[in-house]
Amino acid sequence: MAGPTVGILIREKISATGKQSLHVFVTSISNAINGENFWVDSRPLGYAIGPEYAEEIAEYSRAHSVIGWEPKDIIGLYAMCNDAQDHILLGKVALSIARLFNGWIAFHNPLSLYTNDPDIVMDKGIIDIQGESLISPDLFERWLQHPDFCMVK
Repeated sequence: MAGPTVGILIREKISATGKQSLHVFVTSISNAINGENFWVDSRPLGYAIGPEYAEEIAEYSRAHSVIGWEPKDIIGLYAMCNDAQDHILLGKVALSIARLFNGWIAFHNPLSLYTNDPDIVMDKGIIDIQGESLISPDLFERWLQHPDFCMVK
């Protein structure tokens, strides 16, 4: 069964050093690694570097006015299972990678579909673009602790 997904928008095209940093991080948290798939606490996850389609990065160009930079690359993350623990694990990994790259989380849906808590949906750390929420790492950390928390499947 397929699980939730998320993207991490980053400021620069990911370099060889950035790829190495990602690999070091993934290795540090994993029980096993097979290419871009890895297991944390025996739960299968994976990542992909770069946009899924040619226009994906351009779709985030309007974020510049809020986050202060125009995204140049994206790291996609996914869980291969869909239990609550997979959502939480994916969220924790996404937060760590966003902090590692000083990026923002591309949630893949409006966060307001998952909670109506004004402390979350009205926070300055969220912007809605192209039908999805972009979330700052600080707000995403609060979202991880929220009773309504879940990732987008």
